[in-house]
Amino acid sequence: MVVLCFGHGSPVPAEGSGPVISHKHHCIFIHIPKCGGTSIEWVLGHHDVYTGWGAQDHRTLAELEPWRLSRSLSRRGMMESLRQVKRVLRPVATPNPCNSLTVTPEQYRRYYRFSIVRNPWTRAYSWYRNAMRDGRHHEGQEMPGLSFAAYMARHAGRGWLRPQLHWLRDRAGTLDLDFIGRFETLVEDFATVSARLSLGAVTLPHKVAGEGGLPLAEVLDDATDALIRRTYAEEIEIFGYARPV
Repeated sequence: MVVLCFGHGSPVPAEGSGPVISHKHHCIFIHIPKCGGTSIEWVLGHHDVYTGWGAQDHRTLAELEPWRLSRSLSRRGMMESLRQVKRVLRPVATPNPCNSLTVTPEQYRRYYRFSIVRNPWTRAYSWYRNAMRDGRHHEGQEMPGLSFAAYMARHAGRGWLRPQLHWLRDRAGTLDLDFIGRFETLVEDFATVSARLSLGAVTLPHKVAGEGGLPLAEVLDDATDALIRRTYAEEIEIFGYARPV
């Protein structure tokens, strides 16, 4: 998730850290993996300091939301609070300092919160092809030559293939965002965001290499289709997605 701390009272970054903190815009972008978020991060200046491996910010809305007692009394809220304490005690090293930015309760209330979702079938296949192509995902796993069906049997609903609602829900379990666009209409939907944030005429750059490989229809068997339907049933219903034809 890209956190753009645009408001008075925001911490001032070290010299040369770029325009991630600005008084011109107020927004929080929830970056779900394989939903076109890297291009949006580039437009918002999130990669001005660091552009290498690990530059993206994939924090969830619940991770960013400032602690509130009322939100932490629910089972979900208590579990997230425990995870947040763990993150404070054992911070995950990140090469991009922008990935460590936070917002105050006031900023969280005022900032425009948005995200982009994607058809869960194509998102899963996109991630699979990315994992097969990039050897950095292979450490400790028997990845080379693994079929899409075998990969999904191991990883569906886990890690970066968790349901998209994992990123979108706050500690109370609600979708507390101002706008949720779609990867399938990314240009049009980001134009809505751009207008809201007064970004002007912006063209999203294509920042992720082409994935290649066979079409989804040629690798999606009935068992994997059923697995995707079960694992991502809630987001399929909420966002009205269906198996691509």
